[in-house]
Amino acid sequence: MKSSAEPTRPKTHCELHRDSVQTTSPEGYPIPGAFVPQCDDNGQYTAQQCHGSTGHCWCVDGTGKEKPGTRTPPGAAPVDCYKPGETVRTIHQMMMVVIICNAKCKAHTEQLILFKIKFWLAVISIIHDVPQTSL
Repeated sequence: MKSSAEPTRPKTHCELHRDSVQTTSPEGYPIPGAFVPQCDDNGQYTAQQCHGSTGHCWCVDGTGKEKPGTRTPPGAAPVDCYKPGETVRTIHQMMMVVIICNAKCKAHTEQLILFKIKFWLAVISIIHDVPQTSL
């Protein structure tokens, strides 16, 4: 809890943008279907923004402007905003690759083992909420 002597920082562009959307209804709730930007703990735009109503996701720069070529439709693996050109695999997608490869990829044992390691590191990362290590 902040003491009254601690100065509060001014709101960032992202926070002002988010708050303007959230206060558009008389009750202070977002308008149904309206995009509400996501801000990090420092008030900056998170690298990936997603529209809760449409399911589209995209990457943004520091000002919240969409980066061209990063928008993905609902259900598609979103672009990894920290590694341009790569997609983020969901646990479900990774599990399907492991199941399919177990049945068909006997000749690629080393690749399958490496992929299984990445899969379990992703699972552990989600469970423990820690950043993934890259292999």
